[in-house]
Amino acid sequence: MRKLLLSVLFLVLSNPAWATIAYVNSSVFQGSGSAQTSLATAALNVTTGNLIVVTVSINSSGTVSSISDTAGNTYHQATGCYETYSSSNASDIWYAYNVTGNANNVVTVVVSANVNYNAVSQIQYSGALATSAVFQTCGIGETFGSSLTSSSFNPSVANGVNVMNEYSAGAGTVSPGANYTERAGGWATADYIGAPSGAQTASFTNTSSIPLILSVASFAPAATVSTPVLTATGGLTVKGGLTVQ
Repeated sequence: MRKLLLSVLFLVLSNPAWATIAYVNSSVFQGSGSAQTSLATAALNVTTGNLIVVTVSINSSGTVSSISDTAGNTYHQATGCYETYSSSNASDIWYAYNVTGNANNVVTVVVSANVNYNAVSQIQYSGALATSAVFQTCGIGETFGSSLTSSSFNPSVANGVNVMNEYSAGAGTVSPGANYTERAGGWATADYIGAPSGAQTASFTNTSSIPLILSVASFAPAATVSTPVLTATGGLTVKGGLTVQ
């Protein structure tokens, strides 16, 4: 029989670690010139608990009135930017966190005025923080030209994902800047998975010189904690003469 004499016992937790955010899948709606106010993406298989990011590009003076989906998730606006050269183009980013899943999830965006050329993307990520704090920060930018860099933005947590909506009125070919990967077509959406914390910018180029708009939003990874380490102080005596101080 063993006898344990323990004066003080406490747990020491290691520093929090961060989950790895991963791109899962995406679907797109892209307008072809017919005027409409309701824009619905193709269906997407969405898993409960994940993050959905929705990018909206509008070639019109209209604004986003509402966003909904098949699963009944609630969407929040992360950022938006209007192009002032013609006052008729806009780029928005919205998101829903800790979502309810649906095997055929369709995102529907309703805008305030008829739009002719437009694009909506729903992009799904796993490993994101499952609270409202998932959204960290954003940057925006607009110009007339063939390249655009966002304003500086400053994520507080590393290893998240930056999602960039690159609006170029459907003309030319878009290429994202360093570390960003094109995802959901449309008028171009790209992401940077494993993005660092601290001040940074996002950018893209276009083969045509036209009005450009850029919106970028940063989302945090889920926090994880390693298995606790059991530590004893005082005297721990085990029969057989073994003592740990």
